[in-house]
Amino acid sequence: MNEDERREFAEIARKIVYLANKARREGLLAIEEDLDTISVKSEKNTLFLKKLLSLVVDGVDNSVIRHIGETYISVDAESAFEKTCFTAIFDGVLSVQMGDNPRIVAEKLAAYTGILNSADFISELQASTDVELVREKISIGGTISADEVDEFLKTEESSMTSSEELSSEVLDALLGGKEQC
Repeated sequence: MNEDERREFAEIARKIVYLANKARREGLLAIEEDLDTISVKSEKNTLFLKKLLSLVVDGVDNSVIRHIGETYISVDAESAFEKTCFTAIFDGVLSVQMGDNPRIVAEKLAAYTGILNSADFISELQASTDVELVREKISIGGTISADEVDEFLKTEESSMTSSEELSSEVLDALLGGKEQC
């Protein structure tokens, strides 16, 4: 994968790992609210991801989703990179449906980057997933707006070194100055 493809693939993986976390915490139906807004760089990848996720949310049997996914992969994947993305989306969504641990989902997706790159890829996925989870937790709590969370994370994210540090520093900084209800 070249650098642009790697970034695009990482975006897909982040979305899937985020959804795996959400589905594991709140159930498969909880990801339905993300169907309208979820998108990635490639329109084909976005459509494929939405199609498979909507089938999962609708409770379609795993074997039917497998058949549909495999058919789309064989018909629509025109390049090696598209096939990699489609197959990763397919594997990731099936993992979400099966309730796999999000770390296992991340490991499955990282395998598509190769053994030499997978450890770094997993670290990047974990860090970005932690940011998303903290953002969601804070904005859902209603303590501050989602825009305020985004603004803070943009300015502070680069100085964070670990997910533990991120969670505690973000929560302290965001909640420390706000009056609690």
